[in-house]
Amino acid sequence: MRQYKNFNEIERDKRLLKLQMEIDKEKMILSYNYTKESLAPVNLIKNMAGTVFKSAVILKGANKVLGMIGGKKDEK
Repeated sequence: MRQYKNFNEIERDKRLLKLQMEIDKEKMILSYNYTKESLAPVNLIKNMAGTVFKSAVILKGANKVLGMIGGKKDEK
């Protein structure tokens, strides 16, 4: 526990704690709004479409690599 020497120190800490509480409140509001936006139906569909597109690109690339490896084995 902190020992205070005068009332000015107490008031300073009270102001700091009040400001920290306001900062934390704003962070919580921003976090809530970000979560709310990310869970909006439009954003969910965009994220899902992006994931499907990325998966398709990766699958296509993997098929090409596997096809090249398979083709080399047949040549020997």
